[in-house]
Amino acid sequence: MMKTKSSYATSTRKFLHHIFRDRKSRRILAFLLLNLIFMGVELLVGFIANSLGLISDAGHMFFDCTALFIGLFAAFAASWRADNRFTYGYARYEVLSGFVNGVFLIFVAFAVLTESLSRISEPPEVHSGHLLWTSITGLLINMIGLVFFHDFSHGGNHENCNGGHGHGSHGHSHGHGGGTDQNMRGIFLHILADALGSVGVVVSSILIKYFGWHIADPICSLMISGLILMSVVPLIQDTGVILLQQVPQQKEQAFAAALVEIRHMENVQSLAEPHMWSVRGGLFVTTLHVIVEEETTSERQQALLRKVVTVLKVSGANHTTVQISRVRDYGKGGGRMTMSLHETV
Repeated sequence: MMKTKSSYATSTRKFLHHIFRDRKSRRILAFLLLNLIFMGVELLVGFIANSLGLISDAGHMFFDCTALFIGLFAAFAASWRADNRFTYGYARYEVLSGFVNGVFLIFVAFAVLTESLSRISEPPEVHSGHLLWTSITGLLINMIGLVFFHDFSHGGNHENCNGGHGHGSHGHSHGHGGGTDQNMRGIFLHILADALGSVGVVVSSILIKYFGWHIADPICSLMISGLILMSVVPLIQDTGVILLQQVPQQKEQAFAAALVEIRHMENVQSLAEPHMWSVRGGLFVTTLHVIVEEETTSERQQALLRKVVTVLKVSGANHTTVQISRVRDYGKGGGRMTMSLHETV
């Protein structure tokens, strides 16, 4: 029991240490606390004013807080080093976090959509006393969040480093390049959807206060749900492609062209098991088995290995594994390891 408590305490210390030394995590924590405080205020005023827009916005802020915590943990987990179980590291936590956040947003959007449709036929009376100022404050908070996370949502903060090596007829090359951080993108879309919700509440509050248009509340909520759905679909698609290990769309043509080029190289008879997938945004992995003619010498295989790796790197791969085998060796365990080859990507 004491050992378990000590383990939890150690994990908590590591978690907090990561938060305070990582700029991205610090921003997530700061905005999480800000959201929690304002969510309580918005929910209270929403019930007093009987505003669906404000209540739904507060409900969405609760999901935002959940999304922010998931994102905070994912950023922490993605920093763990690769081990014997997770040989590519834990970067997929960020992708999984983005996917989960996207699913959360879809549920929120459909919940608001359903309630909005039920209120359009008989719009309830909305008390706009403190509604306008509360929604304006919420919009300002969300604008802070958009500024906080805009840069992170469009590019990863991974440093560019590259390395590679090969062994005989089996070669590897690898590099880590910055790319889209799906975790931060999911958080950014949550905040963007929340900002849209705040805009909708501001607009409906003005229309209700000065024109008495109570139907504006469900109509604005209906429009917001549509905007949320439109903004989250690309995130679901992108993270789904990564999790299903599909060839990345932005690399599909280049990879296909690279395979054609390799197939037409001298001494190449055929290609087997060509694969390309993304571990996370910006990290693309390829594997390929090249079958060469029987009379191909070991020296020629080494030269061919270098050319194949280079072509795959040009197609956008950060990490490549290439195996070259003679025809008679294919299906019998692959090519023979004759010498070591190290190269920098």
